Amino acid sequence: MLSFLKVVFPGRWHYEALRYADMGGNGREFIGLFLGDELQGFCRINDTKSPIIAQNVYWSPLVSGPLGGIGPLGIARHVRGNQYGIDLIRAAANELMARGMDYIVIDWTQLVSFYEKLSFMPWKEYQTMSKSI
Repeated sequence: MLSFLKVVFPGRWHYEALRYADMGGNGREFIGLFLGDELQGFCRINDTKSPIIAQNVYWSPLVSGPLGGIGPLGIARHVRGNQYGIDLIRAAANELMARGMDYIVIDWTQLVSFYEKLSFMPWKEYQTMSKSI
């Protein structure tokens, strides 16, 4: 996974996965898309037992039951357009429900219509702010 992220998604996603491994993560927060023997995509999931409190589960105090999170999602560029992303999100949601999560949050995305295909809908909205000093 780390090698895949380093090559295909260098930067933040690779860095976060390295920190996850450093903090004792054992891989249960990642779902992989394999074509043959090759990793071609991934989806990160978080729940109440994740070793790192991730952005998408920061919202847990606002709901009345266990909250899981999905994201990020990444598919290698050369295999995009084959519905693999939606399949990974479906697998991620099913896994979180199997783990007993009553709520699932995707912390932020510009791909609202993509996630609406699986009945996700906007719940909260970030606002950009600035202040001159």
